[in-house]
Amino acid sequence: MNSRMKASLLFQAPEPPQRDLSASLEDRERGSRVEFAKWREAHPNFTHNELLDNWKRIRVAWNISKPDKKKTRK
Repeated sequence: MNSRMKASLLFQAPEPPQRDLSASLEDRERGSRVEFAKWREAHPNFTHNELLDNWKRIRVAWNISKPDKKKTRK
């Protein structure tokens, strides 16, 4: 086992907390950042669009951002 693997084993990010949508904004922001860090760790070869899409999805799930409005065709 090389030193890089040992270092990654020493640092374990905390489990994302349960989504408590009634929590304070600060707690929801912290929870969303932890969940996003877990997503990035699980998906190391993400594209720019995947990163933005998942960050938005997580923020909507934590009730920090509003979902995008669907465009209607005319």
